[in-house]
Amino acid sequence: MPLPSPGPAEATSGVAEPREALKAAPEAPAGAAAYLRPSPRTTVAARPDWHPEAAPALGGTGASPSDGADGASAATTPPGPVEVLPGPSTPERPGHERAAAHGPVPVMSSRAGESPPADVAAAILDAYTAFWDSYWAAAAHPVNPQHPGIARHSTEPLRSRTVGVLLGRAGEGIALRLPADHGAGRIVQIEGWDSASAEVLDCFVDSAVLYEVATGRVRNDEQATVVHLGLLRRSGDAWRVAEIFEQATHTGRTSGCIIQHSTPEPPTPTGGPAAPTAGAASAPLTPSWLS
Repeated sequence: MPLPSPGPAEATSGVAEPREALKAAPEAPAGAAAYLRPSPRTTVAARPDWHPEAAPALGGTGASPSDGADGASAATTPPGPVEVLPGPSTPERPGHERAAAHGPVPVMSSRAGESPPADVAAAILDAYTAFWDSYWAAAAHPVNPQHPGIARHSTEPLRSRTVGVLLGRAGEGIALRLPADHGAGRIVQIEGWDSASAEVLDCFVDSAVLYEVATGRVRNDEQATVVHLGLLRRSGDAWRVAEIFEQATHTGRTSGCIIQHSTPEPPTPTGGPAAPTAGAASAPLTPSWLS
């Protein structure tokens, strides 16, 4: 169930609710410098055009760290922040059946610079996924705005907004139900990092159901494959999620996500751009979270 936000042209409004039962992620592309995690998560090296503090939601100035600092350099500004949850309500559809799954959604990623040490990568990924796990648990019946994991794994501005969403849900008498396939084909990978902040790319199948507790009436059961950009800050020895941005929402059921790494084309002997290679015209361009 996607979350509302202004996203790219190909995205629909809304962000998905995370899942509890996660199926194995697709294999990382050959040659990818990735840490393979016990759960379906993958990390890769930093993007050269990344810096979390460039995001207006974090109140940064847009200044980038010095080139080569922990794999981060020039900044780009992500799309506006999205609310963690509801998403547009949809009316009940008698006899509605979920669409058959299509192939995996390709997500473009650039990797350059150094990957974080294994222990740092694990801490970043664990903090990010622990926030979502806490949120999903807190959003299920009975809704619990005081779930300790929210405070433990998030920081402002995300923390206050998440609690506000949960308070609204509790007051309205609505909750989440997570089917067993929620989060199928999930990939979570580190896109950029430095000693104080990190950027995480997250893609998964969202099959969460928003329903009225008293009547069981479904408010929203539309499936989507969602792409999020999470920004984390380091506080002491702990990493906490500070903001989540929606990159793309693909309505309908898919088999999950697959990362495709964007690499510059080598120049021709004359110094001009490389000639198109076979199949280049059919290379998937969506969901693109590139600016």
